[in-house]
Amino acid sequence: MKPSTVMSIAAVYATLCLFYFLPVAVGHKIIFPLLFLTLLSVRMQSWPVLSAMLFSALGDYAGSCHSFLWQMSSFALAHVAFVIAFVSRILQSPVRWQRPSVAVCALLCLGAYLAVSQTIFPHVTNAAFHAGVSVYTALILLMLLSAWTTGDRLLAAGALLFVVSDTLLAWNKFVSPLPDSRYWILVPYFTAQFLLFIRSAAYRRQQSEAA
Repeated sequence: MKPSTVMSIAAVYATLCLFYFLPVAVGHKIIFPLLFLTLLSVRMQSWPVLSAMLFSALGDYAGSCHSFLWQMSSFALAHVAFVIAFVSRILQSPVRWQRPSVAVCALLCLGAYLAVSQTIFPHVTNAAFHAGVSVYTALILLMLLSAWTTGDRLLAAGALLFVVSDTLLAWNKFVSPLPDSRYWILVPYFTAQFLLFIRSAAYRRQQSEAA
């Protein structure tokens, strides 16, 4: 992907993200950044990436409607789509599985799951939410592990920022309110989505040129 194209996409995306934080009364404006990436994903001809962006946009919409269960379900599907996209990339370069860092990442993900189960899960008193949060935590950590295994540092960074964002969201909702929570949650979230999209788009373009 040409640097000028990346810069143009970044400029539009950043503008849409900043618009969300402005005190302008526009309903469901949080969905605009991911709708933009969803529309761009159509041109990539990659169903997993398109699905990940679309389900993320639906998750943002559900969040703006204060429907946590639907929000969590939509993002869970987005993470499944991301995992499919990353595993497809990994399988084209099986040697990546042999990297010692993958084992380290897997152990860190396991440790993170155990940490969340001890610090956040006990505060989730609703049975449906508790089951959903448990499954969702496993899915997002699997997404992080698969992104790491691709060997792409920006994909791994995007996945890690996604984990950070959702951890803060869960802490804010179930454990203790965070000051200026939407900034702490959404800045890493918006950054994560951009990194995941732009690296997936660049890889898709490389595939098309090689074909």
